[in-house]
Amino acid sequence: MYLVTNYYLPVFSANSSNTTPELILWFFDSRGGFSFQESYPNGTGIAQPDWVDVSVVDWFNKTKTQLGKKYGNNEIPSLAFVHIPVNAMLAFQDVGVNPHKEPGINADIPLAQQGQGNDNSYYGQDIPFMAALLDTPGLMGVFSGHDHGDDWCFKWDTQLPGMTLKGNGLNLCFGRHTGYGGYGSWTRGARQIVVNQSTIGKSVETYIRLEDESVPGRVMLNGTYGSYLSSSIVIVS
Repeated sequence: MYLVTNYYLPVFSANSSNTTPELILWFFDSRGGFSFQESYPNGTGIAQPDWVDVSVVDWFNKTKTQLGKKYGNNEIPSLAFVHIPVNAMLAFQDVGVNPHKEPGINADIPLAQQGQGNDNSYYGQDIPFMAALLDTPGLMGVFSGHDHGDDWCFKWDTQLPGMTLKGNGLNLCFGRHTGYGGYGSWTRGARQIVVNQSTIGKSVETYIRLEDESVPGRVMLNGTYGSYLSSSIVIVS
């Protein structure tokens, strides 16, 4: 089943002579929600696990190895997408999102992470997935939704409080309140991701485009993102 809901897309150059992907897009199912037409005797719904399963992590690691052998390149640039954010995003939010370094709204506090469950307990269910992301050379960013009132990015380059994993500079971003359904009254918008062939693997431009066509924040996810003095942060009204 995970091969249907978890997959990758290779993006090739317009130059037909180049048979190695320029970019890999990874998509992961963090599950969540409730079982269809199933409930406990008292009528409450049966919650589904809300994290990327370890079987998917195994598939991810094996597939990365296979792609490296197939194309003779273990560092193909890539981007990853998963609906529910990983624990690192909550750990960073707990430290403090700085609007001068991580521009964007930060209204869902605390954010809802993978493995949270209905009782708000967390037992490290997404640690294997986070470790696999960190162990992916060329991965430029991980993008999540789920928390409609958050649309910031951060560079995970430290060992955050309460975590056993240490970041290696991986960028993690939220997408914002996008559709007409769901909770919240924030202005609807969507995260845009622009990859330039000439700088692929080094930087990614990303911003939120709101329904009224305004762009409240634009950043370059590169080596300087997250620095006070970084020129990669541009606020656009």
